[in-house]
Amino acid sequence: MIKLLEPYIDSEEKKYVLKALKKKEISTYGRFSNLFEDKVSSINLAKYNLSLTSGSVALYLSNKICGATNNTIILAPSYTFVATINSIVHTGSSPWLFDINPKNLCIDINQIEEFLKNKTIKKKNNFYSSKTNEKILAICVVLTFSILPDLKRIKILCKKYKLKLIIDAASAFGSKYKGRALTDYADIVIYSFNGNKYVTSGGGGVLSTNNKTIYKKAKLLANNGKTNKKYDYKLFGHNYKITNLHAAVGIGQLVKYSKIKKKKREIQSLYSNKLDNKYLSFLPKILNINYFLWLNFVILKDKKSAKKLIIYLNKKKIDSYFFWKPIHLQDFANKINKENMKFTNSIWNRLVPIPSSIGLKKNDQIKIIKSLNKFKNDK
Repeated sequence: MIKLLEPYIDSEEKKYVLKALKKKEISTYGRFSNLFEDKVSSINLAKYNLSLTSGSVALYLSNKICGATNNTIILAPSYTFVATINSIVHTGSSPWLFDINPKNLCIDINQIEEFLKNKTIKKKNNFYSSKTNEKILAICVVLTFSILPDLKRIKILCKKYKLKLIIDAASAFGSKYKGRALTDYADIVIYSFNGNKYVTSGGGGVLSTNNKTIYKKAKLLANNGKTNKKYDYKLFGHNYKITNLHAAVGIGQLVKYSKIKKKKREIQSLYSNKLDNKYLSFLPKILNINYFLWLNFVILKDKKSAKKLIIYLNKKKIDSYFFWKPIHLQDFANKINKENMKFTNSIWNRLVPIPSSIGLKKNDQIKIIKSLNKFKNDK
């Protein structure tokens, strides 16, 4: 089976892991976590980077630090990985779900602006939901498959309505907006280094910010609320620090970041140039994306066609399956407040992911392309 997403591991990762093992620095102590953060900074250009156990943890801390608690609302897209919403709920805050924009598959800013204008009331310097009377705290923008929306406009909107901006860039490490760091536009940006990301530490995440106060709060919370003195604590915290072993894997990945990025571009370019089938379209072409995505997709005319393609690919030993199911369609989350989901409902089950691993061999990719080009959707 040609897998959808696999980590690209070679001698670099093994070299650093063996160094950690040799020094017996296998837990949350050791020099590699700091070195990992330094290498992350050299790529994402954020002033402060905190390495953590996962992107989910980074999201939770982001919400908490921004003030998420009972009687607050965070605006987020329904089309996202569930961790985005879990991280809001676990702070006691309420998620409010929004549609995605058909031009970039990211949260619909027009819909958010309309919501803020018509469905909120202003009290002193803050805005509250006219329906629930909860304070609108923040917007969480998810960079779907690493696609970039208009961050400048979102930043202006947040300033107007006194909102925090959190960017869930779980799959978009290394992305810039108009040549600038993502942290230039947001209070906090989070990244995932899970095994299915194109840069991985096996299990890990990073919280990035340009705000020193935010960084210090996050670091304190992630380290059990511990001060610089041994067994002296300032608050109730968590054990969220990345292990030295995971950081070692991450360093091995970041050392070859340029190679990974080049390979990712080549994979997407080959799909773009060689896919030719009237029954399906290549998503990056439709959205006019000229930078590489975390995961490549084709889009079908309806759910039935997409399901047919998935079965067809699986029979040819090509891994594929329906991707994110929107949160508002999950039974456990059906009571979450939401706006109209016109586009989310129309597209989520027409997107079919295709193998995009860094280590994808060219002959395997040619096999995938030939299979896709031969796919017929006749009744």
